[in-house]
Amino acid sequence: MSQASLRTDRSHRARGALTGIGSLLAGLVTGLCATALHNTWWGFGLAVIGTFALILAVPGGRLGGPLAALGWLTAVVLALVGRPEGDFAIAANLRGQLLLGLGLVVLAAGVFTAVRRPPTRPHGGAAGELGAETGSEGGVARPERVLDTRDEGDGSLH
Repeated sequence: MSQASLRTDRSHRARGALTGIGSLLAGLVTGLCATALHNTWWGFGLAVIGTFALILAVPGGRLGGPLAALGWLTAVVLALVGRPEGDFAIAANLRGQLLLGLGLVVLAAGVFTAVRRPPTRPHGGAAGELGAETGSEGGVARPERVLDTRDEGDGSLH
């Protein structure tokens, strides 16, 4: 490897690490604010808007979305543990239950942003040709049209 490619690789790794740390911190702050504000109607609306803004703003990829979700869920779960006085930071009312439901949305968003699509391969053959691939599912090519051999041998395509 050349020096330039090593520098580019290090730069790419450093950028990825900073993105991950930033995503985790953004998730922690958003979750903390959602927990603190969820008990009023305007605060709950702000928590929902802030959480969806977090989901949309954090870069996808293997680490961005999952780390933001981890930060958000960490803040909310730590609030569920309870305080030394015996009370809880998340109320046992409709808004508190909706905040926990919002946590499921954040968890799903974190999981789905971590999934990458496999790269697409060019199709073999021209469209409409017998045996041309129309897509691959599980690595198995599907023919576009199939010759039905059960017929009387008239050679019709079905």
